[in-house]
Amino acid sequence: MADLTKEQISKFKAKEKDAWGASDFQFLAEEVASTGDKVWAKKLYQKGVAAPTGVFESRGEEGLDSDNFVHLAQSAMDSIADIDFVKSIYKLAEHQLSEQKSIRLSLQISFINNLASSILGYLKDQEWSKAIYRKAENIAETADDFYSIADDMCRNRFCQHQVIIDKVYILELIKKAVEAPPQYDTLSIYIQIAQCLDSYDIDKDYCRSMFEKTIAFAKEKDRERMSEVLDLIQNSSFENKKEWMKILNNGSAKKKTAEAKK
Repeated sequence: MADLTKEQISKFKAKEKDAWGASDFQFLAEEVASTGDKVWAKKLYQKGVAAPTGVFESRGEEGLDSDNFVHLAQSAMDSIADIDFVKSIYKLAEHQLSEQKSIRLSLQISFINNLASSILGYLKDQEWSKAIYRKAENIAETADDFYSIADDMCRNRFCQHQVIIDKVYILELIKKAVEAPPQYDTLSIYIQIAQCLDSYDIDKDYCRSMFEKTIAFAKEKDRERMSEVLDLIQNSSFENKKEWMKILNNGSAKKKTAEAKK
């Protein structure tokens, strides 16, 4: 052990004895690691991995869900930086995905996205991360499903440093989102897709066409929500917003394609 006082050792052992769930062991491991005793901390993480508690407990089942493993992996990476050990936890999370097929589809995709994002952010492993995202793509059904995967890839919420995103794959997902039926309403998903394309500079040509598609749909099918499309244009990165306003108010989106340049 590290140079812990008798009082610290006694306190940690008492907490370890009382620990039951994965989060109990995780928080204790973080506390122990902060004192410099990474060996003991790792043992606590190992107990956390084996803990019989998780979200599934609410359904009368025992075991961790994939997010529990993700939280443990992230914490272990931050606290003890044992990459091989962290990878082993992520592998358990990936395996657990196959055990979560009874939950609703949107939650399955959320779990998969979370794992893929975490692997990208903490391990910088783009190949593994993309393979996980593919699992979400393979079960996606609605436009919202496909868009959520693309949006998750763009945001890189676990990345402390800039990670190059796979814009080609993201564009593939976005195109599938455009073709798939919406879970709620078409205009909302069109607006979200247009914002994503613009904000993350995925593909300028496709971005312009998506803005035109969104405007055309609103004018034909959902004129009462034109204010939302107006907000989309005003908050965009386009320099020639006046031209876009002409398309919105008067012109035909299809006829203005050549004029709509950033």
